[in-house]
Parts: sequence; C-alpha cells; structure tokens
Amino acid sequence: MWPLLMLLLVGSSNAQDWPVLAIRVSFPREVPDDPTTTGDGRFDLRPSEEARGEYRLPYDLPPHDRNYFRAHLWALGQYWYTASGGRIRIAFEVYPEEDTASYTMPRPLIWYGSGRGEEGTRRLVQLFRDAVAALDSAEDVNFSGFRSVVVFHAGVGRETGKYNDIPSAYLTPEDLERYGPVVAGGDTLRDGMILPEALSRDGIGGLNGLLAKVFGYSLGLPELSNSEDGLPAMGGWSLMDVGWLNPVEVEGKLGLGFVPCLPSAWELMHLGWLEPLEVVRDTTVWVAASHLPEVPEGAVRAIRVPIGPDEYFLIENREAHYSGRGFPRGTTFSEGNQVWLGVDNYDASVPGSGILIWHVDEGVISEQPEGPNDDPLRRGIDLEEADGDEAIGNPYREGDLWGGPKDPFFIGGRHRFGPDTNPSSKSNRGWDTGIEVEVLDPPRDLMRVRISFRRNFPGWPKDVAEDLSCSAPLPMTHELLIPGKDKLYMLGLRDESLSLPAVPFGISAAGDIDDD
Repeated sequence: MWPLLMLLLVGSSNAQDWPVLAIRVSFPREVPDDPTTTGDGRFDLRPSEEARGEYRLPYDLPPHDRNYFRAHLWALGQYWYTASGGRIRIAFEVYPEEDTASYTMPRPLIWYGSGRGEEGTRRLVQLFRDAVAALDSAEDVNFSGFRSVVVFHAGVGRETGKYNDIPSAYLTPEDLERYGPVVAGGDTLRDGMILPEALSRDGIGGLNGLLAKVFGYSLGLPELSNSEDGLPAMGGWSLMDVGWLNPVEVEGKLGLGFVPCLPSAWELMHLGWLEPLEVVRDTTVWVAASHLPEVPEGAVRAIRVPIGPDEYFLIENREAHYSGRGFPRGTTFSEGNQVWLGVDNYDASVPGSGILIWHVDEGVISEQPEGPNDDPLRRGIDLEEADGDEAIGNPYREGDLWGGPKDPFFIGGRHRFGPDTNPSSKSNRGWDTGIEVEVLDPPRDLMRVRISFRRNFPGWPKDVAEDLSCSAPLPMTHELLIPGKDKLYMLGLRDESLSLPAVPFGISAAGDIDDD
C-alpha cells in the first residue's frame, strides 16, 4: 500500500529515487524492568483503544507494528519530496514483513544504550550490525538496492527518554569504517540510521521530526545546533537545529515533532537545491516564501548579498500561516495509529513570519564543518534577530531560545537593517559594510526587499591581511586602501613589502622577531 502510494505521489521525471530499508528490532524482555531505560525491551503492541487513555494527545498510538512504521516512512517521503522541490523520491520496505514481528537482538537494551563517547559509538555500530545480520539471516534481501538503512528499535531515544536509553543517531561512513565493517549479502553498508519506536510514550512527541532530521544527515547536512552546549543556534527556522521539534497546540496541549519545519535557505544551498540571487548594487527584489511550491515570475527564493570572499547575508521569506492552535491546514493522519502524514505548509509552526537575514561566514563553516554553530560567539550561520536581543541559544537573555515572532523583519515590526541599526550590517571583523536592507511589506507569501549600498567603491571592503593570533610586524604584498575626503586612494605594493605593527590580538612586538 505505502510504496504504491508513494509512487503515485511523485511523478516528477527529475526526482531522484531513494530506496530506504527499515529493520524493526526489539530486545530480551527486562525482568525486572530496568528503571534506567524506557519500556521493557519490547515494542508497545497494545490496541489503540487500550493505550489511548494513557496518551495526553492521541497521536503515534500503539500498536507500533509494521503499518505504524510504514506510515512514518510515508510521512518522511512527503516531507522530503516537498522540502527538496520534488528532487527526492523515497520508497521503502519494512522488515520483518509480519505485522507485529521484530528481530530480537542478542544483547539487552541497556548494553546498547549505556555506552558513552567512543564506547557509545562502538555499541551503536554493534546494534546496527546485529540488526542487519538478523535480517540477512532471515530473509533474502538485496541490500545493494537500498540507499539508506534505518533500524527502528523498541523504546524511546535517550534524547527524550532515560539515562541508558539508546540515543538516536546517524552512523557516518567514518563510524562504520572505524568500528565496522557491517556486511550483508556480500555488500558493505556505507552508513546507517538508528531511531526509536516513538519520541514519547504519551503522544506529546511525534517521530516525524526526528526521522526527518536524521535523514537530513544522510543527505549530507551537518548538525546546526550548538552541540557543544546542547543549545539552539539558528532556532526553529532550521531543520538541523531545533526546527524538527517545532510545537503545535492541539486540544489545549503542545505537541512536539509532528510538523518539522522546512530546511533553511543555507541548508538548501548546501544540498545544491537553491541558488540565491546575488545582489551587488541597489535594487528591490520580490522574495517568495519558502513553502510555495513554485516561485512566481519576477520573484526569487532567496538573496545573497556579499560582504567578502567568504562572508555574506542570506535573505529568505518564511511564513507560518498558522495561529498556533489546532491543526495546520491540510493535516492528514493514518488510520488507527494517528500518525501525522503531512500538512500543506511545513513552516506552519516556525517561531515567526517575515524576512530572515542570515549572516553566513563560510570561513567558520570550513573550519568546523561538522558543527559550524558550536561556538556561540563565532557562528557559521547566525540569524540577525530583528529585535536585537540575540536571544536564540542564549540562556542568559530574556527571550525565546528557539526564536520568536519579533526576529524576522517586516512592516509592523522592525523593517530596516543597516550600519546604524541593532543588529547592524557590520562584517564579522567589525567593518562597516555600508549594506542596508529595508523590508517593504508585512508578512505574506511575496515580500519586497530593498537593498542598497552606501559604499560604492569596487571591491570594498577589501581584505589586506589575515587575522593573527600573535603579535608581529605584518608583511603585506596587497593593495593598501587609503581613505580620502571623498574617494579611496589605492597604493599598489606589488612585490614590495610593507610592515604594519597592528594586530587584532596580543601586545605590540618589542623588537625585530623575524630577522629582517
């Protein structure tokens, strides 16, 4: 049923097929029940009617059987087909093929979940290996026919469960090379995903968002939270930050993870799915909202305003069209389990609507590609919060850690961004870029953005040296820019050398330190 519907859903000739193999695994029953893990090692297979009374929200209900996981993979396909603009077409198979069966792992749940650091990764790879081996010995499966393998295990993940629950994870090629290999049917598996049967055991959390984010890793997206401190960095507008967990209010209660947000403009660029319009002179541009399936004629999806070779402002339009209460428009559910299958607008629960201005520093990203936002004082992708609070990911500031309705720019709120505003359009090195952005409309699907440049000197601002972390005379062989009253004078140094004793950090050099 589900794979057929998936093929009916996606008829684009440009879509890339992405077959997913799902393996359901359980563990030896815990007797007595271990208080440091969730559940007893087995899937919750109670009838929906029996379990409903214990659920605060009636979603992702038991029985967590084969149809339940097929529904979640269907929802994954809906999400990524929409997010990719029709580029990704997911098909899937779920094993075992019996409705309530699963492969019992040779070790207890706590063994796989109790590891930390390198030992924790080793045990996750072992869980993946044990799951693949169980399927390989039971069925004749052509593993080479699948691009992704996901292991769904009984219980919840450590991220929302107890201390010794199994953390949800994407196992990278490096993980499997270091702690593997994992071989099945003569094929060496390249990577893998490990996810729980549910995000919660009371219906408050949905599995959709977590599954969408972990699948994002397999596509090549990095973690975009501040993973060092366990805090947000880009907020609820980024799938790979906390946008996978965005809330909806249903029946007076908040549900989390049912409607993951769309990837941000930077995430789409990173995947090669978005090429923003580059603006280098005064202009006004119509920007279409990210959730629109097609960009209207005369509009763009995103704008890139260069600051320097590796630094730029990235502008996009994000619109919720949702009051924050009830079901977002177009919500559909599976029968019985009440899995959220899809919505019309996956941005329904973003923290606010309007124009977002991201300050992107590709230099930072290239230095720490696996965690470009781990340093809150030097983020690779930083939202210029219109209200100037810098509250995202900052537990010491009043405001929403995930972002709020005053963070986008729009008429009716803050609508101008420039050298004299807070936040300002200065570069990460503190230069006045002269860039000014003015938003001309209230939040809506098409918004006008006026971009102007106070400095019209070619190539300004110009790097004349790299930052140093020590004190030293600085030899330079670049042009020297000298500001005059109403113009810039450029002195070409060519092969001649000039020493400057000005260094960003440290004390002045006390003498000649390079024998010249």
